[in-house]
Amino acid sequence: MNIKSISIGAIALGLLLSGCFQEPQYVHVGPNWERLHNMTEGENSFKVRLISAPAKVELGKPMRFTLQSAQAGQLWVVQVDPSDELSLLFPNPLQRDNRIKADIPVSIPPADGGWSLEAAEPAGPSAIAFFVTPDGVSLEEALGGGDNSKRMEKAIAVVGQARAWGLAKTVVEVTEPAESMKGYP
Repeated sequence: MNIKSISIGAIALGLLLSGCFQEPQYVHVGPNWERLHNMTEGENSFKVRLISAPAKVELGKPMRFTLQSAQAGQLWVVQVDPSDELSLLFPNPLQRDNRIKADIPVSIPPADGGWSLEAAEPAGPSAIAFFVTPDGVSLEEALGGGDNSKRMEKAIAVVGQARAWGLAKTVVEVTEPAESMKGYP
């Protein structure tokens, strides 16, 4: 190893430690966003790894996420959009079976599932969480109805009370279509 490579490594380490490569900071638009964005795994959690996810997607364009869970269970995909609206993206009426196997990558939506997830209004950052719970733990009931912030509190409580659960999170920036493409199909 020569002095030049040591210097480049030292500069890169310095930039990393100084915060140049930090995760972007987002303005929390409301209580749902804040609860989801700040949620961390507890003592009873296991690893859920997000293998691929778009960082940015234009309105109307499809999105696909691939993840892997260290334990089998039920997968729940929850979104909080820039208006602080809470949505259960998966399971859904087009695919109700949300069981997943341990250590097997899963794509949402599946390539051969016959349905898609498209970026929808409003544009801006959406917090998306991927919960894996044991069989019999239903977030669907918690997210079913009522006041948006109460639904999120209840969903987090349901997950937190599970004997074991996993979590992966991401933020997807939903953007307006490129100016030159507006008005075209």
